[in-house]
Amino acid sequence: MYYSLYIRVRSTEMSFPLFVMVLSLTNDYSETVDGIRGDGLCSLWAVVIGFCFRFGENKINFRQELISDQIIQPTNIKDILKILMSFCTFILDNQTMLEDFNYALKDESLHFKLWEIKHLIAQLTSDSINTLQGDAHFKMLALLLNISIHVYSTETKQTFIFGKNKNAINIQTNGAHYSLLSNHEEVYNYDFTSYWWKEQWRGHPLNTDNTCIYVPTLTK
Repeated sequence: MYYSLYIRVRSTEMSFPLFVMVLSLTNDYSETVDGIRGDGLCSLWAVVIGFCFRFGENKINFRQELISDQIIQPTNIKDILKILMSFCTFILDNQTMLEDFNYALKDESLHFKLWEIKHLIAQLTSDSINTLQGDAHFKMLALLLNISIHVYSTETKQTFIFGKNKNAINIQTNGAHYSLLSNHEEVYNYDFTSYWWKEQWRGHPLNTDNTCIYVPTLTK
């Protein structure tokens, strides 16, 4: 099956010229799906694909030395879930030192609360993950990837920032789904045959030929 990719404006309230990626199923754009997979883990996919778009796939490096002696770079979304679970376990096992851990981060936007860790654990250990709610996983991903994650809400017209880092990615949520916010240059330069893009769409019912090669066509 052949797909094309275009970008349409979704965030006129924002101060930067970013757009939401949309995959078109037809040449006339009469049928579209979001460029981030909606499988309940869209917030994770948005961060991973956003990192690849902004900084390049070869620069992905999960800094797990903060929480573990065993450093394993993920190759799929399940590996990332395991890393998040390890982060939760680390905080839970050292909850008496949580205040010191937060202080050492020197960034209030990344401070963790015990209740949100327990809430994330409940979601990660669920038989089926429909979505990841809360902020804890964004804080963890910002730390692990050494980036700042900016999340724009179309409901409240607010941008929530996790991590004070000059290396930032931008995503957007309508309360139910997370989308990647990107610009024309990033899309033109992105390799749509790269590993994480193909991994995102692996096994998806729309990906009938299992090649995940999308030709970008940019419009407004």
